[in-house]
Amino acid sequence: MTHRRRGGGDGQRHLGTPTSTSLQKQDWITSVLYLAGANTTAQLNTTLAADMHATFYATSTFVPESAPMNRNASDALFEYFYGPGANTNIAWYAIFDLFGGGDSVITRADKDTNAFDGRDALYSIQYFGMIPASVSDADGIAFVQGMKKAIESNQPETQFKEYVNYIDSTYTAAEAHKRYYPTHTDKLKTLKDKYDPKRVINFPQDF
Repeated sequence: MTHRRRGGGDGQRHLGTPTSTSLQKQDWITSVLYLAGANTTAQLNTTLAADMHATFYATSTFVPESAPMNRNASDALFEYFYGPGANTNIAWYAIFDLFGGGDSVITRADKDTNAFDGRDALYSIQYFGMIPASVSDADGIAFVQGMKKAIESNQPETQFKEYVNYIDSTYTAAEAHKRYYPTHTDKLKTLKDKYDPKRVINFPQDF
C-alpha cells in the first residue's frame, strides 16, 4: 500500500489530504520487482557483489495491541518527522508493519511456539537512518533514536518490546534480551549453553 501526503507545519494537524492512495495485491516476486523499479527478473542484480556500502543505524518499537499509540505520542512523532526530520542530512525512513488485528495468524499462535516475543503487538515500527560522512555516527544515531523517544517518552506506562530483525547495535546483551526476548531469555540461554557452549556464533547482543 502506498500513501502519499503533501503538507508541513504543525505536526499531524496540518498534514492535509493525501494526494494519492494506491493498494495492490502482489505475490512476493512481484513486490520485489516493484520495490526495485524493475519490470522483469532479468533486470535484477543478483550477484553477490554489493552495489554500494553505507553507514546506517536502525532500531524499532513494537506497539502493543493493548496500548495503541496515544495522541500525545502520535503528535510528537509527526512533529519530529516535520521538525528535525525535515532539517537533517540523514536519509531516513520509518516503516509501520501490521502484526495484529482480527485476522492475524501471528497473534493467534501460542506465545511459546518459538522465541518471538511480539505476539501481543498491533504493529512494529522500524526507524532507519543512513548516516553520511558529514554527520558523526553519534549524531546520526541520536537522530534516529529521537523518533523512538518521541513515542516511548509519551507512553511511559507502556512496556515496549522491539523486533530482533531490526537489531539495535547500541544495545548491550542484557538490554537486547530485555527488549527482544523478555519472556524467553532464560530458555534461550539454556539452549545456547547446550548447543553452542563455546560461543562459536557470537555477537554483542547474543547469549
